Amino acid sequence: MTGSAMRAVTLDNGVERPILGFGVYQIPSEQTEQAVPEALAAGYRLLDTAAAYRNEGAAGRAIKNSGKLWISDTGEENARRAFDEITPAANQIETHPFFQRTQYQRLRVERGVQIGSWGPFDEGRNNLFTHPVLSDIAQAHGRSVAQVVLRRLIQRDVVVIPKSAHADRMAENFDVFDLELTDDQLSRTAGPDTGHSSFLDHRDPAMAGRVGNLRLTD
Repeated sequence: MTGSAMRAVTLDNGVERPILGFGVYQIPSEQTEQAVPEALAAGYRLLDTAAAYRNEGAAGRAIKNSGKLWISDTGEENARRAFDEITPAANQIETHPFFQRTQYQRLRVERGVQIGSWGPFDEGRNNLFTHPVLSDIAQAHGRSVAQVVLRRLIQRDVVVIPKSAHADRMAENFDVFDLELTDDQLSRTAGPDTGHSSFLDHRDPAMAGRVGNLRLTD
């Protein structure tokens, strides 16, 4: 790591969470077992995986073999009971330059809920990596567009979880803690916001029904 120290956020339940993590969504299992140790070596200590990603076992094996961390399965019943009893301390949502969710974030903060970003790079949609505003700011700092995107989310106090199967990009994404965007630059990066999802609309009844009926298979 070449930048300043990792920042953390404190959730409503008192748990501290790194503001920058590493995600393994859409990374094949065999690559996940290689990517996770590389992410840990780069400095990441927040890892995002799920059964729906179909690489959860590979991520778990990689963590176990690393000797750095341990995990446990709390069980479905315990998880359901926790959600029945408390307001979630964190909520991971689609958040990126073209769907910034600032009003939603304010509402969540009022209720003590920390938001996190999935899809921070919009999966490269909307020509994100060549966007003129983002590219201009990146050039001014001698950084990449990806680093500018991540830094803007961090300065908004959004937990962000980029993914990559490449060690050099993992390191680049992690090296954002000595970067500071100015107020003017933050204002300019608000411009690309369309107010709409790039992926799906959870408020659409038909879409909600399809998502709600998804089931994992072996």
